[in-house]
Amino acid sequence: METKKCRQCGVDKYLPEYAKGRRVCKACRYLQIKKWNAANPDRVEVYSIRGQEHQEKKRHRSPAAYRKYRREYYWKNRDRIKQYHNDYNRRQAVEKWKILNVDNQPGE
Repeated sequence: METKKCRQCGVDKYLPEYAKGRRVCKACRYLQIKKWNAANPDRVEVYSIRGQEHQEKKRHRSPAAYRKYRREYYWKNRDRIKQYHNDYNRRQAVEKWKILNVDNQPGE
């Protein structure tokens, strides 16, 4: 499998570890974004609000078309969506168990 060197960390990594067209690996890019978000909380909030407003406009512009799009998306990706929800529910159950059984956890 082909590799390339990350411009930030300098490690040779396989191509799936890079976003398309990027010279920095996904892990380093994640750290860049996290650092930028921490340094610019006001801009992050503006972008978040702007994105939410855009979604609302799309939803209200044509509710029938939006419902059709969501339905089609669900049927094309239903296995992945169901797996995500199952994993999420399992994680939530484990976290709830940990909270309820703080005194009974092994190793403490």
